[in-house]
Amino acid sequence: MPEDKVDEAIDESFPASDPPAWTGLHLGAADHEAHDESHLDDHLAAENAHDLERIMSAYGQAPVVVVNGRTIEGCEAIREFHRAFGFGGGQDTASFSEVHIEERHRHRTRGRAIVIEQTLSGRHTGRWRGLAATGRRFALPVCTVYTLDAQGRLESERVYFDGSRLERQLADAQ
Repeated sequence: MPEDKVDEAIDESFPASDPPAWTGLHLGAADHEAHDESHLDDHLAAENAHDLERIMSAYGQAPVVVVNGRTIEGCEAIREFHRAFGFGGGQDTASFSEVHIEERHRHRTRGRAIVIEQTLSGRHTGRWRGLAATGRRFALPVCTVYTLDAQGRLESERVYFDGSRLERQLADAQ
């Protein structure tokens, strides 16, 4: 794959009009409880701005982030995860730079969860899972389930993406 080409599968999406029955999603505006999503919206904007302080200010007291089954607990560990990935400074030591999240669909539940389908993109400029920096661009679909606390702050963030798709994009011969 040429350097500036990315996996065309980023156009894939979960069908917004037909969520699986097990998700508990209810898509009608009158069919869900109102949430204060301002902290979540600021968190997403801060990730794209690579503003680590604003990213962290959206979290509640004892946040948990789970990325493809790997649990990260507490503010300091979550701060380090964001920094090391490339969301907040540390571009010289982060795995990725030019990290950007594009929201594709937002689904609200009757409870305190919000599910967002996103496209995650960036450039591989540091070591990631043992792979030295390739300078290659990547883009892939991501699904994130955010749970808000009573004050609308992030209580948990569960991120799901196809890690092998990302590895293929980073390792493909130029």
